[in-house]
Amino acid sequence: MKIGLRHTFKNIFSDFIDGLLYKLGKRATYEENRSGSKTLIKEISDDGILDKATILLTPTAWSDARLHSVKTYTGTNLVTNGDFATDSDWTKGTGWTISGGSANCNNTSGSTQDLKTENRILNLGGKTVKIEFTVSNYSGSASMIVTLEGTGGNDFTGINANGTYNAYASIASSSNSIDLLFKASNGWIGSIDNISVKDVSSDFDFERDSSATRVDEDGLIQDMQSLVEPELVENGDFSELGSELTDNSGLDATWLGWNLNTADINGGIISCTAVATGLGVYCTYDNNLLTTTMPTASWFKITCQAKVSSGHSFAVHTQMHNSGITDSSTITSTAWVDVELYAYKDTGSDYFNIRSMSDIGMTAYIKNISVKQLDPDDDWSVANSTTGIEENKAVITSDGSNAKITTQISGTSGDVVKVTFNISDEVSTGLAYVRIDGTDIQASGSWVSGDTTVYYTLVSSGTLDLVFMTYSTATASFTLKDVSVKDVTFSEDVDLPRIDYTGGVGHILLEPASTNLVTYSEDFSEWSLNSNLTLSLNSATSPDGNVSADNVSYVGSVGTPAGKNMQMTISVGGGTANKDFTNSIYIKGTGEFRIKNTHGGVVDSYTSDLTATSDWVRYDLSVSNSSSVGSGDQIVGILAASTDAAFNLDIWGAQLEELSYATSYIPTHTGVAVTRDAETLDGSGNDTLINSTEGVLYCEIAALSDDLTYREISLSDGTSTNRVEIRYTTNSNRIQALIRNGSYLALQYDVSSIVDFNKVAFKWKTEDFALWVNGVEVATDATAFVTSGLNRLAFDQGTSGNTFYGNTKCLAVFDEALSDVELAALTS
Repeated sequence: MKIGLRHTFKNIFSDFIDGLLYKLGKRATYEENRSGSKTLIKEISDDGILDKATILLTPTAWSDARLHSVKTYTGTNLVTNGDFATDSDWTKGTGWTISGGSANCNNTSGSTQDLKTENRILNLGGKTVKIEFTVSNYSGSASMIVTLEGTGGNDFTGINANGTYNAYASIASSSNSIDLLFKASNGWIGSIDNISVKDVSSDFDFERDSSATRVDEDGLIQDMQSLVEPELVENGDFSELGSELTDNSGLDATWLGWNLNTADINGGIISCTAVATGLGVYCTYDNNLLTTTMPTASWFKITCQAKVSSGHSFAVHTQMHNSGITDSSTITSTAWVDVELYAYKDTGSDYFNIRSMSDIGMTAYIKNISVKQLDPDDDWSVANSTTGIEENKAVITSDGSNAKITTQISGTSGDVVKVTFNISDEVSTGLAYVRIDGTDIQASGSWVSGDTTVYYTLVSSGTLDLVFMTYSTATASFTLKDVSVKDVTFSEDVDLPRIDYTGGVGHILLEPASTNLVTYSEDFSEWSLNSNLTLSLNSATSPDGNVSADNVSYVGSVGTPAGKNMQMTISVGGGTANKDFTNSIYIKGTGEFRIKNTHGGVVDSYTSDLTATSDWVRYDLSVSNSSSVGSGDQIVGILAASTDAAFNLDIWGAQLEELSYATSYIPTHTGVAVTRDAETLDGSGNDTLINSTEGVLYCEIAALSDDLTYREISLSDGTSTNRVEIRYTTNSNRIQALIRNGSYLALQYDVSSIVDFNKVAFKWKTEDFALWVNGVEVATDATAFVTSGLNRLAFDQGTSGNTFYGNTKCLAVFDEALSDVELAALTS
């Protein structure tokens, strides 16, 4: 019985956690790491204290500029009669009515008309709310604005389509009485329903005014903007098919014209018996009936099933009159086989055939004929080619001129685009090349083959041509697949929080501002290369999954080791004394090597000899320039080991930062340094969620580096003088818990490494303060100390100072002081 009861409770808690995550996913635009988050939540649930957590954050769900907590205080819907069950509680302007469970608008008054809450929403000062509603039955072209009056701006603008809308608004602490207004402009017609305003104060406001990369669940480096940036190429995988153009319902007499042979249509099967050798056997779909529905200058996919009488063979051909482009498949089977063919229709085509040359006594059978247009939206155009678009690829074969396939993209002048594609099946080595907006962009000026990634800065605005073409004018050909163009300038929608999987476990990553001073982080042809080294471009799959890694090799034992190097000289101006610099680079391969980071030849720093492995490893070197450095450039590079042994290295992602440690990868492609802005995470909590007199602040965190700076997570009243916090300090590997209210009390403990994840809990209660780390109570204090007014949870010291930069697996606030047993279980 106990086992069964235990199993039942286990299921109940599992269902409860699933319910939390389901609700979390509904609030967010993006959700991931569910299994990892479920494990974290289950640990707290197993400790029996999940209900006591008023705020619980795990690396699970996010939206633009929001990181969502698992547990958030929503309370009840603050809008009375948001489902319009009755015609009450709302003030209606001209054209607004309430009936049928919705508010309905048909505004023809010539001016904007409001639907407004009759009773003001109270006690929202200092809180964050989520506004949500549904629009249906919309018609016309007019727009509506939806706003919480008194919050300092509109929360929704341009509502002119059906759908469910939601947005977040932070309410000023002085705004305790708010009206919700739906402001319909003249001509707005539609219905509003399911209106809610809920307190979601445990979600976090996130800000980073730039792009940033992370390590994704597959271990690949990924730019966060790639999740939201639209694809600029339409039908880049050549997968678009039009609707069915044939009618197989009986395959009746609309199939005509069996030439000088005996033909029959029965049970959906066309059969034809040849009465003479060498005569064409063909069927035409009612001469013009099909061709009139087939757009000209287009490619088509034809499928059917076919078989032939025993001892014979025949070739199923496609032919467009005047086209000259055909495809065929030889049939020898007496059982039905699938046939897939392609055909092109030019402007003069007036009939469509499925055709075969026959031998006497042969009987051919065909059924289930299908004709569909490839690339129905005409996203690609082909010139000077005897073949063209097929499903999932384009086959370009020169007809004696430079054959090419072209599409158009819409770009913004000055933006950088990332172009990826695959070229294969070239009839000779080094054949196809690529142009964008009239400029050749093939990698390193050589003809391309295989998976390729190149970057290009758009030099004009408007419509741009992307062209793939043959260099040869003879019988040259190539296959093109998987074309993608994305804008990697990322000027908008950059406030996307990062769930990073470095080490294989998802965590929230927050980093300071940093600039990659290496101006070509992936194109090493821009680096200085010693003559004893050999460089090959785009020769390996890189840590981001693209074929964009270069290769550098050295045969060994030539001259002095220091002379065998490749390097980039970076101008950092004068006055670089007493500054920290860290360079990093991804390397895999064979052999020994060193990396270096020097300043103008005055300060020479090299790693010890390193041995490459078959896996990508990010190697880094940090240097601190002395006060005697003076002016000069910074030089980073790779060189031979002291053993002067040979090496063969794939290299990618070089970076130089003015920091004492390496941060996440910042790509550079256009000869200029790129900056990733600092990240902030705050805006969570209110006095409903935080008990100022007692509670527990818990986190599982790891520092980016033991860099001897303050990095803090705090509960505060929005100031740095009244707060409870956990922080890293200016002492090596020290974790400190601090409570401040005029005076302060501090508990601290030195761990083996703050770069590793540690579970930390700080309990506060007058005369009962304790710091727990990794299952052990490491410090206590019984001072009669009282706090008050705590209503803000943020990754800083209560104001914008001492921002927490690091990795976070879990963060929780408990509104009561937990017992020693509970704290031991929580931090174990």
